[in-house]
Amino acid sequence: MRVSTPEVVEVASMVLCGDVNKRISGGIVLAGGRALGLNGRDDGLLQCTKLYGGDDGSLDLGNVGQVQVVNTELIHQLLDVGITPVIAPIGMGVKGAEDAAV
Repeated sequence: MRVSTPEVVEVASMVLCGDVNKRISGGIVLAGGRALGLNGRDDGLLQCTKLYGGDDGSLDLGNVGQVQVVNTELIHQLLDVGITPVIAPIGMGVKGAEDAAV
């Protein structure tokens, strides 16, 4: 089972939201498409709640979460103008919740 500390999430964010996201977006553009690199924190795209593991749900997995809300408005706006959104899977807590990035 994966346990993600804040330090692990920081590194994952740098890699997924930076290099990986931009390479995928760039590949789409090089193939003749239009793309915009985003991550799940942008405009609250992916809102998550904290997950716990173990048989009894008492194991703290750190910054690991389950997506509860997908803010589709921005996604639809981009698609409507022919832009492919490339979304890195780094989310945020559900709005109003104390959850950190997951």
